[in-house]
Amino acid sequence: MKRLFLVTAISLIVGTIRLQAQIIRNFNDLNPTPSVGIVLGSHGIGVEGIYSVRGDIDAKLGFNFFPISSISTGYRNNRAEIHRSNVNAFVDWRPLYDKEGFLAKKGYVSVGLSYYFSNNIDRYYDDDSEYYNLKFTDLAPYIGIGLKSLDINDKFTITTNFGFFIPLKKVEITPFNQIAEDRLYHYDMLYDQWTSAGKKFLIGLNANVGIHYRIVY
Repeated sequence: MKRLFLVTAISLIVGTIRLQAQIIRNFNDLNPTPSVGIVLGSHGIGVEGIYSVRGDIDAKLGFNFFPISSISTGYRNNRAEIHRSNVNAFVDWRPLYDKEGFLAKKGYVSVGLSYYFSNNIDRYYDDDSEYYNLKFTDLAPYIGIGLKSLDINDKFTITTNFGFFIPLKKVEITPFNQIAEDRLYHYDMLYDQWTSAGKKFLIGLNANVGIHYRIVY
């Protein structure tokens, strides 16, 4: 009898905990709470805040910077210095919010705008004897998709984003010394590279994953 009572009590406790966890997950899906987090991806590392305007719409504000300043090609000390930091403002919309299913509760479409404090590459050739500055767009609209509320527990959640920042102007290439001005080979090569469709996609790509902490009132 005691054993039966103990088994029944444990079953009730486990069932209650599971039910409570499911209620919390459903509540978080339908009533997202504000959160702050760290993101890591193609635009570097950053911080991000999310605020729920209503059940199917979130406002998102973030800041990113690229921590790797110099990349060497290994040939005659040819290298590139990357300078990139930006602030973003997005609106995330869950179009299937009132439906059932994983994508309905977790998936969203995102639109927004990014302003770059710096968005340029310094390209060096021949042991730094020849160098150029490549300046990219300062302002870029954004469109993308993502997943959010991928719960680790009731406090921490994972978000993912995949999209594209649309440049509003072409890359500007400026030779920075006399040797660079006298040589047209590298200038033409850089222009062809960074006006190609592949490089445009690479420079505008936004793919990241973040860990957020829910702020409970």
